[in-house]
Amino acid sequence: MIFLNGQPFGSGRMEIGEILAKIDTGAAARDAKKLAAKKVFDVLIVGGGPAGAAAAVYAARKGIRTGIVAERLGGQTLDTLGIENFISVLETEGPKFAAALEAHARQYDVDIIGGQRVESLEPSATAGGVSTVTLANGAQLKAGRWCCRPVHAGATSTCRASRSTGTRAWPTARTVTARSTRARRSR
Repeated sequence: MIFLNGQPFGSGRMEIGEILAKIDTGAAARDAKKLAAKKVFDVLIVGGGPAGAAAAVYAARKGIRTGIVAERLGGQTLDTLGIENFISVLETEGPKFAAALEAHARQYDVDIIGGQRVESLEPSATAGGVSTVTLANGAQLKAGRWCCRPVHAGATSTCRASRSTGTRAWPTARTVTARSTRARRSR
């Protein structure tokens, strides 16, 4: 845990961009204004770990307008020294692996929205409508579908939005439509 003037400032590894964004008090408002101007995504994935990046690549390969919103693309792999359990990758380091995830997603024009924390998800009130993803800085992103990922199978989701809307934490990254979310809630 990192403290500034006796208050929590950050935890774990922080990149210079993250530090500057926290120090610059006007950065959140500028980011919110810029992000609010984005067009509606066909699919917006919440979480930038390997599952989120894979979901984004698969969606974007089909020509679907795809975005990822995450605090850090690569997720926890950025804090991992050695990775030896990812299929087809015999051995790598976390930051190198995260860079490869980002390069692969960018190859398919995935809109990567990094340095952002999701605060809530508001499913569409109508079937096939647009859902709203609200970020900590107040910006709202719109999406036809959204995806939320847990830390690992059976875990409670790290996506605050899933807790605030009552949606389940999925064992793997999964795209959820507003209609299917309502159906699950009524069970």
